[in-house]
Order: sequence, then structure tokens, then C-alpha cells
Amino acid sequence: MRIRYAKTLFQTLLKTAAVFYLLLLSITYVSSPTVAYIKETKVVESSIEIGVWESGDDSEMVTEENLEDEEENMPKDEEDEEK
Repeated sequence: MRIRYAKTLFQTLLKTAAVFYLLLLSITYVSSPTVAYIKETKVVESSIEIGVWESGDDSEMVTEENLEDEEENMPKDEEDEEK
């Protein structure tokens, strides 16, 4: 009877230890940072054009004064005149 109790106790402790080991291993695996990195690099020497400024003629440039002049010269709506 004593041997049977010891065998059952040993199996229970072994199963419990295995569960805790797997739990610890899983938590460590999930919470560890990634070690992925890119080894290959490529140097690119080029430019991207994002806009073209016209040179020489300042009338094409948009300034606050130009916007105010345009607003004054715009035809008024009938709704604006009623107010």
C-alpha cells in the first residue's frame, strides 16, 4: 500500500512539474522580443520630385494678398447679397 501511494504521489508531482514547466516555457516564448532583422541593405541614390516652382513670374505665387484680392473680385452669390 505504501509503494502504491508513493507511485501515485510521484506521478502527480511529475505531471504538476511538467505543467508548470510548459507554462513557464510558453510565457517566456510569448513575452520574448523578436530577434528578426534585415541583413541585406541597398543604397539608392536618387531623388523624388514633389513639386515644381515656376521661376521669374511672381504673379503665379500664392500669397495672402493674392487670396484677398481674388476674394474681393469674385462674384457674390445671391444668398450673400440678401444678408
